[in-house]
Amino acid sequence: MMASIDTAGKAPLKEPLVEVFYDGLCPVCQREIRLLQRLDKRRNLRLIDFAAPDFDPAQYGLELADLVSRMYVKDREGVLHEGLDSFPVMWDAVGQGWLWGWTRTPGLRQLGLAGYALFRRMRPRFSGFQPCPVDGSCRHTPDV
Repeated sequence: MMASIDTAGKAPLKEPLVEVFYDGLCPVCQREIRLLQRLDKRRNLRLIDFAAPDFDPAQYGLELADLVSRMYVKDREGVLHEGLDSFPVMWDAVGQGWLWGWTRTPGLRQLGLAGYALFRRMRPRFSGFQPCPVDGSCRHTPDV
């Protein structure tokens, strides 16, 4: 079974607009995903938890180390967006892309990139995610 959910627990109405790769063990990430689920009335998102035991990054042409290090989303055309550039894409899919329009404004974009770089360094402390060992069992590292 593939490690994904749709926003209503039912089959999507159409081909997903955006595939969102997230760390299901990261509390900060989980909060944002839950908010996106509530806002995704049109069910345009396919949420893919890369911390799930059955997740295979090769199926998506990705490396687990890359997914752990930054946010990734893939739009309907198959274009992969990463880091700060992924947020406007996924929020636009739920009709709230205007919230991230500032990322295209010089000056504000540089601040956003610096903030995102700081979050990237801190995020592993929130999660404790460990890549899945050969036996397929993912671990959550306690006291991280």
